[in-house]
Amino acid sequence: MNAAMRKYLVTEDDDMSGDERSHLEVQVAELRADVRHIQSDTTQIKAAVGASISVALRNVVLFVGASAMMVVTSPRLSAFVLAAIPVIVLPLYGFDSSCPAMAQGPTRLARGLAYARYVSEKFGAQHRTLVVPACGHSARCMFTADPVLPLLFPKE
Repeated sequence: MNAAMRKYLVTEDDDMSGDERSHLEVQVAELRADVRHIQSDTTQIKAAVGASISVALRNVVLFVGASAMMVVTSPRLSAFVLAAIPVIVLPLYGFDSSCPAMAQGPTRLARGLAYARYVSEKFGAQHRTLVVPACGHSARCMFTADPVLPLLFPKE
């Protein structure tokens, strides 16, 4: 770093006007700031990658050791558990995370609200959209919630 900086430093013996010298000093100061930012960024990246690799290696060793102990303890139960892992994990990769899907929204709630807004704008629908908190996918919770009942059974 110092060798690169020395290249841009100006000594008293150079034939430069005051404006040129001050302009060059500003550029050198900006260059030093940029170098400090780059050093800071690379330090943060190194720390994050180092920690991630450490955790990943630990988890792999832990999985292998736990699987070996499980097989030694109960081979039949181990076969059931190890057969269930792909059944549980593979559907997670089936969710749509393509660019068009993400443009609609990152969650089912966001995608549902985007679709309701689209229908209202496209077809001029007069539907009200109500999000019932803490219900998840429970139909019983959704249809019996206090804010929903007046929508389902208006008092007209």
